[in-house]
Amino acid sequence: MMYDKIPFDRVKAEVESIFPAATLEKWDLEPDSIHKLADNAGIKLQWNKIDWWTSFEYGHIEVSDDKFLSVLFEQVKPTDNEVIIVTDECFKDKLAYYLDFKDLTEFAATTYPDIHQMDFFQPHDLIFIFPVDKLLTVLHHEGYVMQFKNTTP
Repeated sequence: MMYDKIPFDRVKAEVESIFPAATLEKWDLEPDSIHKLADNAGIKLQWNKIDWWTSFEYGHIEVSDDKFLSVLFEQVKPTDNEVIIVTDECFKDKLAYYLDFKDLTEFAATTYPDIHQMDFFQPHDLIFIFPVDKLLTVLHHEGYVMQFKNTTP
């Protein structure tokens, strides 16, 4: 399975292209900061609570990668183009993962755990940027998911 690592400045440029009206100068690749960026662009993001999150966070239930993926992409299904992924671990070297969306299941199941000695899905923030689709999907560490697709041509 192939993947690349790309610098945060390139990732931020892709996020800014999803919110082209934003004029916020300082923001980070974190859910609350992205929310402020969208707000600055006049876009109200819709955050949906994941009902089983607390049970997952406290280790009371196991949640499969497939279930996570179905919850993340329930509203808007990405096309099989590239996806940029920012996890908490990416902040160490300020590099995000860049791979084909069709490889995400394998990446989550084996590649990421092999690299970091931890499951891909944790009670942490996860940011998925789909440059071709102009789609942003965010998993907030407090158990909320948000998807926004820029549909302006």
